[in-house]
Amino acid sequence: MGVSLASQRMYGMLFVHGIAFMVPFYMTFSRERLAIIVGCYAAAMLSITVGYHRMHSHHSFKPSLIVRLLVALFGASAFQGSIKWWVVRHRLHHRFPDSDNDPYNARRGLWYSHMGWIFQTAHYSKLKEIDDSDLTADKIVVFQNKYFNLLAIFMCFIFPAMIGAVFFNDALGGLMYGGFVKAVCLWHATFAVNSLSHWNGDQPYTLDSTARDNWWLSFLTNGEGNHNFHHAFPRDYRCGSYWAQYDPTKWTIYLLSLVNLATDLYRIDDESIEKDAIVVGEIVLKKRRQSVSWGIPDADLPKFTMHQVREQCSRKAMSLLVIDGYVIDVGGFYEDHPGGRDLLAELVGQDATTAFYDRAHNEGAHVTMRTLAVGKLID
Repeated sequence: MGVSLASQRMYGMLFVHGIAFMVPFYMTFSRERLAIIVGCYAAAMLSITVGYHRMHSHHSFKPSLIVRLLVALFGASAFQGSIKWWVVRHRLHHRFPDSDNDPYNARRGLWYSHMGWIFQTAHYSKLKEIDDSDLTADKIVVFQNKYFNLLAIFMCFIFPAMIGAVFFNDALGGLMYGGFVKAVCLWHATFAVNSLSHWNGDQPYTLDSTARDNWWLSFLTNGEGNHNFHHAFPRDYRCGSYWAQYDPTKWTIYLLSLVNLATDLYRIDDESIEKDAIVVGEIVLKKRRQSVSWGIPDADLPKFTMHQVREQCSRKAMSLLVIDGYVIDVGGFYEDHPGGRDLLAELVGQDATTAFYDRAHNEGAHVTMRTLAVGKLID
């Protein structure tokens, strides 16, 4: 019996990780090698975020032929699968997030969503529902998919070695730093979107998945950190609504549009973004309101006459006063009252509504007053 594809991936990635880990111990680092790894990393990472992700997966813009070719070539150098393989699974992730049909299902744990899913032979029952007609009709995508293994080996390892040899007379440095070390760094940066962006952060735009916004993760993932925004508005060529948010992918697409290498950049309107933020904010606020005590509900408050209020106070059974028709028990609030105990004590047994509003009471005071209510006045 042959080795499964999942096992091949695991052994291959372990091999690359092992080599990359040993490189710094056996090969000195230099400015030339830094230039190689930075250049190779940037080209591969942009091909994933600009090309595989926003261009092919979500049709955020229309690319020129040269952009499509460069994405196919340098996307292969990322060694993350062909465009077709990558995009179909990413669309599955958006269609069925956090489910058994989500390749990097975050509900199965941080390790699984980061790398564990790669080492399993998965069968997604909903995969046939994912439309890939645009991919099968794209000759560049079809060619890259057919010859991906050869392209990936050449672009990920041989090409950096050639760069090192031609420019710095350092083929081995190009191979090791621009190939192996770059590949490992790139893998974990990309995988972090699937794992960390579903694990920690804010959810300002949608609660339908575990996707979260992480401003700090954007620096690691080439601008993909605002993942909650992306799940709410997947077609937007940006990953975040604010112009200053760190997003090299967005800036690259915009620059491409200035030289007519990208057209029809899709951008969700600001009002739609605001609406989603308001709806989510209301849901979150409702849950927060339900998590704290606001006092006895109006319908359950017993009825008091003013005579009963004064009677309770005269017998010193309770320290009651009236504000806005609510009977308030201030017996346990004397020491916490900002104006002091005496100011509150002199109002016990009276209707203190006028005194309450004549003094500077903020929103918190109104909430405290309502929470201390033990009855409603009926006369």
